[in-house]
Amino acid sequence: MIDERKSKVITLLIQGESIVDIGKLVGISRQTIYSWLDITEFKAELDKRKQEIATQGNNIILSDINLYVGELKRIGLTARSERERSIACIYLVDRVLGKSTNKIELTNDDNKDLVQLDMLTEELQLIDDGE
Repeated sequence: MIDERKSKVITLLIQGESIVDIGKLVGISRQTIYSWLDITEFKAELDKRKQEIATQGNNIILSDINLYVGELKRIGLTARSERERSIACIYLVDRVLGKSTNKIELTNDDNKDLVQLDMLTEELQLIDDGE
């Protein structure tokens, strides 16, 4: 069970207060706070509260998602600068289709080319060394 002091420490951690400041506010040493951070029950409560905040924030964003997408669409179609229009449009397309990549993976099932490349590399090294 999380007592009142630990609960206060968790609240202050979530609010972004420093360990030193939390210790002063709650009247405990910073070492005590670090010790509490190693307690499974304390960490679980901290994580639970962080997750609750994230869920609340996501719910607020989701409640207005159509507004946000509409605004991005409007920017993508009407912004003055071509750069702004393209950034907005690319973002929307990437959100739906996934981020495109320009990485090309080359594979070679035949190891002979790799061996020849190694031999050429060795020969070039010999030439560079003056042999």
